[in-house]
Amino acid sequence: MNKEELDEYVNKVNKINSNIQFTHEYGYDDKINFLDITLSKQTINDELKIKIIWFRKETISIRLLNYNFSHTKSIKTKQKNIMKNMITRIIETTKYSNKQQEDLKKLKDMSINSN
Repeated sequence: MNKEELDEYVNKVNKINSNIQFTHEYGYDDKINFLDITLSKQTINDELKIKIIWFRKETISIRLLNYNFSHTKSIKTKQKNIMKNMITRIIETTKYSNKQQEDLKKLKDMSINSN
């Protein structure tokens, strides 16, 4: 499906019910971003593979909530869980160890820069 066909299809679907509206994104360079991952197509040994890596929008803040600030215990607990979840998400989605280490370092730097 090319970009024009996708645009036309989404417009038709959105006319069915005005209370439910769909958005779409068309991938470029065999890549597409979805939520917090980037999916890309690669051919390895004549076999098509899907590569999945952690994705951050260009507009993302490189700072996280500083744990040492005077927040309530419940906020600090949530912050720990958010960090654990982000680490787990990187490990589970990024299967290429060099890219995984690069993403974990970016997350660590974000945490350090938040102090």
